[in-house]
Amino acid sequence: MLDAIFQKLDFSGPNLGTQPLALTFILYMVIIVCTYHSINSLAILRRTKLLWVVAVTVIPVFGLFVYLFYCGYQNLKVHPILGKYVNPKHQYSYRNQVPTKAPPAPF
Repeated sequence: MLDAIFQKLDFSGPNLGTQPLALTFILYMVIIVCTYHSINSLAILRRTKLLWVVAVTVIPVFGLFVYLFYCGYQNLKVHPILGKYVNPKHQYSYRNQVPTKAPPAPF
């Protein structure tokens, strides 16, 4: 049963020519350029940007996958609605509110 599957998985077929390889390379370069642009647009330290550029360049698939989640986390941190769940220290609690002037207590 596996022999029939392995016979269809050879790399000598018509699907592996110069056009598909060129299209794959162009598509991959577009993804890398968009990722570099995304890294440079984040408001993070220069060292952190350099770390992400190296990670995406040296270990591309894993670096892109991990950066996807990191970029989502960075964007959620500054989102006006969802940011309070990611940054609970920026929430205003009852103790941090400015006290309002209360009416005098009755005697």
